[in-house]
Amino acid sequence: MTTEYYTQSDKVRIGAGTALKFGFFAACGVFLFYVILSVVLGALAFLLDAAGVLDINRLVAIRLQR
Repeated sequence: MTTEYYTQSDKVRIGAGTALKFGFFAACGVFLFYVILSVVLGALAFLLDAAGVLDINRLVAIRLQR
């Protein structure tokens, strides 16, 4: 038979500098994610337009007629 010990966990204290760094790098990560996403979608749109599958001017004209 084993004896079990239960300990109370200590609270983690985060300083203002750590929180500021975390927020900064989280914002940079979100920014880079959207930059990469826009580059990928832009390249996809360019390739579809070059292949003749997507005609941006026709889509804009249809949208303006409404």
